[in-house]
Amino acid sequence: SLVVLSWWISLLMLIASQGSVKSGLNKFSLFSGCVCALNFILMVSFFCVDIVWFYIFFEASLVPTFILILGWGYQPERLQAGMYMMLYTITASLPLLVLILYKFELCGTSSFLLKNFLCEYVSNGFAGWSGLVGSEVVFCLGFGAFLVKLPMFSLHLWLPKAHVEAPVAGSMILAGVLLKLGGYGMIRVYSY
Repeated sequence: SLVVLSWWISLLMLIASQGSVKSGLNKFSLFSGCVCALNFILMVSFFCVDIVWFYIFFEASLVPTFILILGWGYQPERLQAGMYMMLYTITASLPLLVLILYKFELCGTSSFLLKNFLCEYVSNGFAGWSGLVGSEVVFCLGFGAFLVKLPMFSLHLWLPKAHVEAPVAGSMILAGVLLKLGGYGMIRVYSY
């Protein structure tokens, strides 16, 4: 269903932006390329069965969105809004990357679900990390990567700036699909 939603919103983005994108074939083709690249990244992230690839495409979705905000945003503050978006989401997702890499080192697998890994190690404390940090803290920090991409109070301070500065098409994809990607990741990674 998120795949159909992504295609539908992408089509609406292209239709809605035909008049607002600066005239000229190069500008519209670059805009269309960003929309298609973002759509491809979203499709791959929805169909991934490997958590490492999901993480890569989860974060790669920021690049076309950043280009859309910078290239076709309306206000001069669009650079600041794009940087807020990048810094918040990348900083919040680094603990998830550490958790994924630790799971890969410990278990030797990068299967999508962390549930087997978390069930075993949350109760016993992370082997090797028990003295350094509690497993609940690591779990919550990994969970934070997805909460930042949801419209969650106090964790989405980047979102109002990005919506204001983004073009109409950028706001459409932000509200329609990218914010749902956080919830989708939460369900896929932490489902029991």
